Amino acid sequence: HAPAEVYEGLRRTGGILQQQNDEAVRTSAEDRRPLVTLAYLGDFSGNSSVELTAEHETLAGIAVAQRDQNSRENSTAPVVRILVANGGGNMRNASHVVRTYLSGVAADPGEGLVGVVGLNHSRAETVAAIEEVTRLGLPIVASTLSYDDLSDFSPLYFQVSPQNRQEAQQGAGYFRGRGDGEVGVYRDPNDAYSANLGADVVDELGRTGRATRWLAM
Repeated sequence: HAPAEVYEGLRRTGGILQQQNDEAVRTSAEDRRPLVTLAYLGDFSGNSSVELTAEHETLAGIAVAQRDQNSRENSTAPVVRILVANGGGNMRNASHVVRTYLSGVAADPGEGLVGVVGLNHSRAETVAAIEEVTRLGLPIVASTLSYDDLSDFSPLYFQVSPQNRQEAQQGAGYFRGRGDGEVGVYRDPNDAYSANLGADVVDELGRTGRATRWLAM
């Protein structure tokens, strides 16, 4: 289980976001600036300290960006509210959350929902969530996903991280000039991200004539 301070950090950052959301509504009314809502869909149900710490750091970064965007120095720029949605451990409830919660927000013109960011884990559950968000006509921006073919599932999906095949090219480049022995490649065939990255590494090494061998995780 994650230590108590990780959960406390999440609660504290959530409180900051709520305060800034309230301020956004006031600023919009007083300064006559457009008010829009951005949903962050993540995994807040895991027990891993590493994963929850990463979620906390992401939310903290979003809070800083929201504060800067909503500053009254940006006199004509839209003000932003942040809606945090929990997709469940390994995103297993993400598509359900989109169908039952975010769809209602998107249907209300007063909410001004303009897109979804976040998403965790290159899994079938994440793909299902991407497809559900696409049905709402909303763009999706993922900051950490790198599975090669995620963009094939939606014309509204965009990712910041390089695809796995680019990581594989860098990995294969590392072995150039480092002997000609067989390279062992670990993968978890039950995990889409691991299987995809492993296949890309084997493919890239094969292009250089390097022999590979699958190793179980």
